[in-house]
Amino acid sequence: MNDETDQNQETPAGESRAWFECDDGWGSLIADLEAKLHVLSPDYTISQVKDKFGGLRYYANAGDVDAESSKRFYDLIHEAENKSFEICECCGQPARLSRRGRHGWMKTLCSTCAAKMNFEPVRSAGSETS
Repeated sequence: MNDETDQNQETPAGESRAWFECDDGWGSLIADLEAKLHVLSPDYTISQVKDKFGGLRYYANAGDVDAESSKRFYDLIHEAENKSFEICECCGQPARLSRRGRHGWMKTLCSTCAAKMNFEPVRSAGSETS
């Protein structure tokens, strides 16, 4: 996330957002996730937020909550991580998993951002077209 976005987001007890290692397109997805997590566990902690293999990875600890809240907490993270494969990491538009080169770096990008960054859509198993 860029510096302007980092400065505008609330952080618990003045924490830094330095552990955010993804682009701005997922900002709304992450903000929505954090709002839901905060309801379940107001004192939860975040270790890292990043892009890995083209998808969001959100590492957090629910803290001292009951088993049901803990399960829901991690289910919400899993749902957001899955949804990230449909949202362009750069601009937030609908997207698909893309790759630079045959065995290269993967990102979830819309067609416009993919073209600008020289990425191509990853073909699905059994797919004849991109």
